[in-house]
Amino acid sequence: MLLGTAIHHFLPKPTPPKTIVKTLPPRENFVDTGFEAPIPLSVSHDTDSNGIFVKTEKYPGFTATVMEISNPLRVQVAMTKYKGSVGETVSQFVNDNHAVAGINGGSFTDSNDWRGTGGFPDGIVITNGNLMNKSGLGPQPIIGFTSRGKMIAGDYSYDQLKNMDVTQALSFYPVLVQNGQDIVQGNGGWGYAPRTVIGQKANGTVLLIVTNGRYENGPGNVGASLQDMADVLLQNGAVIGANLDGGSSATMILKGKLINEPTDVLGERKVATAIIVK
Repeated sequence: MLLGTAIHHFLPKPTPPKTIVKTLPPRENFVDTGFEAPIPLSVSHDTDSNGIFVKTEKYPGFTATVMEISNPLRVQVAMTKYKGSVGETVSQFVNDNHAVAGINGGSFTDSNDWRGTGGFPDGIVITNGNLMNKSGLGPQPIIGFTSRGKMIAGDYSYDQLKNMDVTQALSFYPVLVQNGQDIVQGNGGWGYAPRTVIGQKANGTVLLIVTNGRYENGPGNVGASLQDMADVLLQNGAVIGANLDGGSSATMILKGKLINEPTDVLGERKVATAIIVK
């Protein structure tokens, strides 16, 4: 069961990082994706911090925070240390693993239905080459990285992942971009909501992207479709990209600070897994 919520966040919001909004460069400065993707209305740049670059792109209906990690070997999967009981917030994952950044990860199942607490990860979870969760080892939707930092996304069994030398993996779907091509049908069929996605450029740079939605920032802030996210990935140069858990789980942390606005009523939601940057 893939969890999501529809609760609006009414608590006071954290102050966003100070950025300078710049006008968008001409279309020819973007990667040619072979189709006409939506152009961001504006782009805000934050500072480059030890190989991590963050920017904010405003689109009609949603805002995307894009984190770029130049070294893919810094990207790891983390799983709750309270498996079978409760998950952790992304802030906790980052702190526990002495990481510098993170986003929410894959799917989980809870007895508390849609208001789950992330105690039971779904599917395969691999951290630093170690199989952390064994709830089904057959073919399933996987997002992961090999020992050389190459991202993979698609249906794989645990045996296949071992043969591919995959050392970081979790389960979620769908794949949005493959071989530099948009593979989403229509708008993706999942409606509009806050989203979390991951991708990789041809040069190995990893893209971590979180969007807002559910009218968190006003009546025009409906959220993003899966097609929107494929467009954003391609606009940022991705050759592969996949969807992670979204909705009220969508969270991004950098240097101990929450840099998006989760829609969960309690702020950061507890989840089963996270993608962290060491």
